[in-house]
Amino acid sequence: APSVVQRGTTVKYVITENMRRLLVRKLGYKAAEVQNMKPDVAAVLVHKMLKRPKTGMPEQFYVDDAAPAAPKTKMWGAKRIQAGDFLRKVLVPLVSVLLIAVSSLAVTPTSNND
Repeated sequence: APSVVQRGTTVKYVITENMRRLLVRKLGYKAAEVQNMKPDVAAVLVHKMLKRPKTGMPEQFYVDDAAPAAPKTKMWGAKRIQAGDFLRKVLVPLVSVLLIAVSSLAVTPTSNND
């Protein structure tokens, strides 16, 4: 791989095809992430065999101005949840419980046989 020598250190400045392949196939990074990854970061990830974090690639790994926009999230307590998760995990069960409660309060007509 091409490199620049500065004061006895070697700094990689390109991501080779072998590095790309390893980052995507073995370490779980997305091709678009590798395409926009800093070459020196890629070299460390490959050397140390560091897998992609479950939360995604940190913004600091991207070349300048190449990090994707953060997904839209809502704050709910101290935990950040996706809007879809809020609907599925909170709103739907809440509505279900309310419907059951309201239906159990409904008065059924009784016949008066006087």
